[in-house]
Amino acid sequence: MSEAGATTRRRRPDQRRDEILTAARRRLLAHGLDNARIDDIAADAGIAKGTFYLYFRDRQSLVAALREQFVEELAAALDAAVDARPAHDWTGRLAHWVEQAIRLQVARTAEHDLVFHDLRHADARHRLQDNPVVHGLARLLEQGARAGAWQAPAPELLAVLLFHATHGASDSLRMQAEHTRDHDHVCATVVQWALNSLAVGG
Repeated sequence: MSEAGATTRRRRPDQRRDEILTAARRRLLAHGLDNARIDDIAADAGIAKGTFYLYFRDRQSLVAALREQFVEELAAALDAAVDARPAHDWTGRLAHWVEQAIRLQVARTAEHDLVFHDLRHADARHRLQDNPVVHGLARLLEQGARAGAWQAPAPELLAVLLFHATHGASDSLRMQAEHTRDHDHVCATVVQWALNSLAVGG
């Protein structure tokens, strides 16, 4: 077998798993968790029902995988947003992270509610410790502190606090009628709170 063929074969399980997740996301968003059958998800993914169970034990493990994928995608988008700003513009990089975190969470409200609806508070605390979004923000805070842009004596803790601030801001926007939402004002408020917390310009 050629090297290319071997690589394709090795990647196949991951590709198949991604295809199932994509089909499940579409089906669950369209019909809701209670109305989406495993048979339908398998059919949408072009696989037999038995093949589904080679990748996921049950509906709960499927939702857990979708939750993990959601967080990883959010983390990657926020890392890209930061990287799009000039390397020396630490305030701009942090502000852009905050703004995009709020906007992305609002934009993906339906998916967020789907994958996090049954997560217990204790589980949420545990998962926060391994959250790539929080870790990415902590890296940004630590790097900015080393560059002298702000003070961040406990970057992981500050990252958790700021993450919760963006989550609360996005929840506030979700509760408002769409035509009355003032994203710019909310984002600017959270950005200013973050900069004050880091003693930027103080």
